[in-house]
Amino acid sequence: MIQQEHIIMGGIPVQIIPAHNALAEDAVREAATLDMDGPDVQVIQPEYLIALYLEPPARTRKRLERVATLLEESDVDRPRLDALLKKYNLTLT
Repeated sequence: MIQQEHIIMGGIPVQIIPAHNALAEDAVREAATLDMDGPDVQVIQPEYLIALYLEPPARTRKRLERVATLLEESDVDRPRLDALLKKYNLTLT
């Protein structure tokens, strides 16, 4: 089942992220592996999701709202996020 930009798998919305550049490749390489009562699933770390949302082509109002939500509700490693933003020349503002 497809819902907006997500595929629903086992009742959970899943977004497929292609590794379209170095940041996305790093995000996939550093993804956490979770056991979802079946096959293991790789999940992009919140710091990488934030950085991906801040890339110029993806930096929409909706994505900036997601960044704010992740910063408020996730266990974001700020030093790691700051290092990613510096490495890829991105800003939160």
